[in-house]
Amino acid sequence: MPRASRAKAARHAAAVKLPSKLSTVLPENENEFNQGLFPDSTVQEHERHDVVVPEASTSRHRRLFLPQPEPVLPSHPYSRSHNRREKRKAKQQLAGGELHSVAAALSIALGEDPSQLPTPTSAVQKQEARRKAEEKRLEDSKIKEGKGRTLSEKARRAQIKLESKRIPAVMKHPEFQKNPWAAIRLHAGNSVAVTDQSARV
Repeated sequence: MPRASRAKAARHAAAVKLPSKLSTVLPENENEFNQGLFPDSTVQEHERHDVVVPEASTSRHRRLFLPQPEPVLPSHPYSRSHNRREKRKAKQQLAGGELHSVAAALSIALGEDPSQLPTPTSAVQKQEARRKAEEKRLEDSKIKEGKGRTLSEKARRAQIKLESKRIPAVMKHPEFQKNPWAAIRLHAGNSVAVTDQSARV
């Protein structure tokens, strides 16, 4: 004969479902809320435990789901050096760098001959300006009177080093071998600035 199963004397009640951290707001009618959690028993006021949610955890959790602020972009997309170059170009154009067409239009409006207007600087004019600048540099490098034009120690050493390389070539030059004094006078005329002798009298 089969053995009859013995019924358990007491059964465990189902685990109480606690509200989650996100749903901390209770409805207005607490009795309905309690009946939903415990349908077979009445929950006494002293048996109900309030769930305390730490403020720091909720704020940290909320920050994770908040939209992140957009990165602040600069008001201008270019660098400061680029902006400086653009400003310099604009100043040059205002100073007369690119105003040839405007001048030609004004001359036509005023009835003047456009051919008499100054033309833009060509390659020949640039070469002439470069030649004049080189002549001025050579004139400034000549030996002049007065203590205000003395050479610095570094420039004097550079000049001595240059002359030490030049002297052997001068000694071998046929003009120097033919007439040394004429070659020296020619070199002095090229390296010493000519002063106005009438002003000194």
